[in-house]
Amino acid sequence: METPSFVTVQDLFVFHVGAGAPCSIKAIPPCTLPDLDYVVLPDGSPPTSPPRPLPPQQEEEKKRRRRLMTAKSMGILCRGGSDQEEFAVAEMLLFKPSRFEVYADIFLLRSSSTSSPADELPQLGGEWTSMRVPIHISDDHRKADDTWKLCLWQTDTVIPFGNKYLCWVDYYRGILFVDVFAEGPTISFLRFPLAAFPDTHNRSIACSWLYRCVTAINGDTLKFVDVARNDGVGYGALKPRVGFTVTCHTLTVVTGNNGMVWSQDCAVTSDELWSANPHERPPRDVLMWTWTGRTSCTL
Repeated sequence: METPSFVTVQDLFVFHVGAGAPCSIKAIPPCTLPDLDYVVLPDGSPPTSPPRPLPPQQEEEKKRRRRLMTAKSMGILCRGGSDQEEFAVAEMLLFKPSRFEVYADIFLLRSSSTSSPADELPQLGGEWTSMRVPIHISDDHRKADDTWKLCLWQTDTVIPFGNKYLCWVDYYRGILFVDVFAEGPTISFLRFPLAAFPDTHNRSIACSWLYRCVTAINGDTLKFVDVARNDGVGYGALKPRVGFTVTCHTLTVVTGNNGMVWSQDCAVTSDELWSANPHERPPRDVLMWTWTGRTSCTL
């Protein structure tokens, strides 16, 4: 909404649906932290030439100003029972000083209680913190290539995984795993099990977000489904006499060393799919994910 001084105000809420418990809504406290300085280093050290201080009144206004969060780059993770619930709300944006360096700017709220007067809407407790964190790339042989992929990164969705990870997903490249409950959040990048990756920011040719899905199946397993068209068309009807291939992979967390391994479950061609079903069902066209259908993609 717009205030009389034409400052945009953003209000965010958590709608909680518990098993056997009444639904509830809680307000997320506003974040008043400023954007991280472009010259702040990952270790938090200040710039060599700090900016000129503002007049006292402007400095106070700056401290009270609400930060506008990027909703598409935000995620929430809840763990614990109804009597000891913990929430983590996080926004993550990538800071890319060069094609050889990429860091994650994280704004994080961790809460284990509510705090608000009885006559007001319940609000999550806790305070916002911000940090600039380096991104861990496990494969040294592909570090330069993966760093370039992160330079081209655009977040498509954020999903919870297990009881400690929020996963930022770019359907063109891979997943960023953030351990939001760690004392110091750690971030690691894992590319998708694909044969090729686009080498540009341009998304107008290949509409990969329409044909791919990532979802958590249980506490330690993720599913990735890819529908690969054989006609080279990004969006629209299939070309005549051309099909597609659906491939399903499972990502499992290896206990003991925090390793993550992709394994292929199956691959089904459109010819196999259509020959096993009557002509009327399913339609002879490419499969696509809807945004509401992304909560389940198990084959």
